[in-house]
Amino acid sequence: MELVTRAPPGGSRKRSVLKVVVLGQDPALQAGFLSMASGSHMSNQLYPVLGICIGVVSSKLADRHVVLQLWSLPREDRLEGLVSAFMRGHHAAIVLLRSEERFHAAQLLEMVSPSALGRTMVVVLGPPSEAQALRDELVPESSEPVYVASSVIDAVLFLARRVSSQRSGEMPVFVALNEAACPPLDAVSERGSCQFSTPEELEELTSFCRSLDVRVERDVAIMKTRQGRVRVNLRSGRVRFTPVTCEHCENSCVRDVGICIVSVDSGWTNSSLRPSALLIMSKIHAFATDRVPPEVMAQIHRALT
Repeated sequence: MELVTRAPPGGSRKRSVLKVVVLGQDPALQAGFLSMASGSHMSNQLYPVLGICIGVVSSKLADRHVVLQLWSLPREDRLEGLVSAFMRGHHAAIVLLRSEERFHAAQLLEMVSPSALGRTMVVVLGPPSEAQALRDELVPESSEPVYVASSVIDAVLFLARRVSSQRSGEMPVFVALNEAACPPLDAVSERGSCQFSTPEELEELTSFCRSLDVRVERDVAIMKTRQGRVRVNLRSGRVRFTPVTCEHCENSCVRDVGICIVSVDSGWTNSSLRPSALLIMSKIHAFATDRVPPEVMAQIHRALT
């Protein structure tokens, strides 16, 4: 996906917003890559549960302003449908691998849209010789030299220059990066940094549930839909779903599926609540008013099968 806007009056640069997927074998390493590239412009609310992070990198080139939206996506069978949905519309890709993970490169490149292969950067954490060997194995016909990046941001800006250039070919480019320059994100510390609702927010969220006739038990909002029962934790915002078929089944194997909702825009806000609490409120509002986004409904349908 590429969004191009005109330069403002008196300006000379066009602005391009490009969706870039970041793929690999280790979600923590991918999240660390985004953290080093995006700094404070990174959202990791979905990382503790799904291993998904979103970051933004901005680069001002000679003739245009390029904004890269980085989507770090895990490679897990249980999330295949969700990851496929997030892959849609990507303009470029980054494949991030340690030297010992090189044999996964071909499978990861198969996830990339054929139209984006020429704007794909394979980053090998290790000496240039490792990246060179992988390039010779995967695209022996390529004559483009391996780029040796000094840092994560150097590698990302190299990709920004490549995707904005008309000289992008049909084959991926290979980059070598010192592994010390890309530490993995500490999953333990990230889980500890998740924002939980304050007592005041819990009180307001509970009151909001009552206004919608939504039952609350032990800080969990419980809603019945046509497809099953939805539970939203008012403290953490996590959403769990149990299919309606389980209510009429004699077996003890009750399904309990996690549901991901990034956001729902309902046209209202409350300045006394933090964004994390507002997101919880929007989840409750979506299920209580049957205004669930299509990608969330797709997760529910998969849970029913």
